[in-house]
Amino acid sequence: MENFETVIKKYQIRIPIIQRDYAQGRTNPKTTEIRTNFLNSIYESLSEHKGLHLDFIYGSIQNGKFIPLDGQQRLTTLFLLYWYFGKKENKEIGYLANFSYETRASSREFCSKLTKAEIDFSSGYISHSIIDSSWFLAFWENDPTVRAMLTMIDAIHQKFEEFHFYDNLNQITFNFFELKDFGLDDDLYIKMNARGKSLTEFENFKAKFEQFLEEVDEDLKNEFSLKIDNDWTDIFWEYCVEDGSYLVDEFIMNYIVYIAEMLHYKQAVEPLDFKLDFRQMTNIFSAQDNLQFLFRSLDNLGVILESFDDIFSKNQYEESRVCLFDESINLAERVIKGKSINIQHRILLFIIISHLAVSKRNMELNELIRVVQSLKSRGNNFPYH
Repeated sequence: MENFETVIKKYQIRIPIIQRDYAQGRTNPKTTEIRTNFLNSIYESLSEHKGLHLDFIYGSIQNGKFIPLDGQQRLTTLFLLYWYFGKKENKEIGYLANFSYETRASSREFCSKLTKAEIDFSSGYISHSIIDSSWFLAFWENDPTVRAMLTMIDAIHQKFEEFHFYDNLNQITFNFFELKDFGLDDDLYIKMNARGKSLTEFENFKAKFEQFLEEVDEDLKNEFSLKIDNDWTDIFWEYCVEDGSYLVDEFIMNYIVYIAEMLHYKQAVEPLDFKLDFRQMTNIFSAQDNLQFLFRSLDNLGVILESFDDIFSKNQYEESRVCLFDESINLAERVIKGKSINIQHRILLFIIISHLAVSKRNMELNELIRVVQSLKSRGNNFPYH
């Protein structure tokens, strides 16, 4: 049997990209009940000086790094417990810097800053003190793992505010072993993750796409990893707040798939299957021009989303605008939300994105849209290229 301190002092613990976000700090009723029961069990163990065994934790050890396949949630909660009592009791906990999340850059940076931070334990909600700290970046609140960690920190503080249990933490143990017979490839993660919440389509895509980019262009891979968790996520955030999911994955995936489809048809090659698979996606983005277009279309998505009120009117003609004859004129927003959009509107949207991805809006774009709409009204077929 092992405890968290012995493992983290021996290995760097890295929660890999393919793993889901930290879930034990979510605020839905079911998770809140699970969190409460877990902390009650921990309190009983620490206060009565008796052991608490957390079953098996296993994964792969690569170059001194432990990459968990099963046990991510428990390891994260243990990290927060050692952090909380260590900080409060002025213990030497520099070894906690060996713990990191690779799921998002913001999660990784938050863990790093947290281990070094000065914390005010007199606050009723430590999360407020953390969020108000100069080192805390506002967009980190968009990260589900960071939000869940903050919730768990507050729950730990509410349960253990009056206690000093750091020296008892090693009573919490688990069986720890390495899977030596096979590597932790993507397929294994996906299969084993059925033990918990399934990975989203985007989580699977992001992990594989970063590996693909690493082989194509290391700089683009680094740019993608940074922006997909920061600048680009911020643009999609309002939609997940609106629908109450607080998960941007589906909205980002809808947009990337749309861009891939349109780039495919721009080349006038064979028809796509009904749903793009990863092989088709990588074939499309193997072309450097297509990859650059995807990045620029995401960089300028904010401008694209704001352009539609200036370009279109709904059901009546307005000066300098093109009448779309539709109540919902923000075509990009419809794609992002997964709403139905006909082929003519998909092409109009691609024209707008193609223009605004490389230049600011001007009257040439309105005139181009007007010409395309005119061709449509005459019954002409739309070319994709």
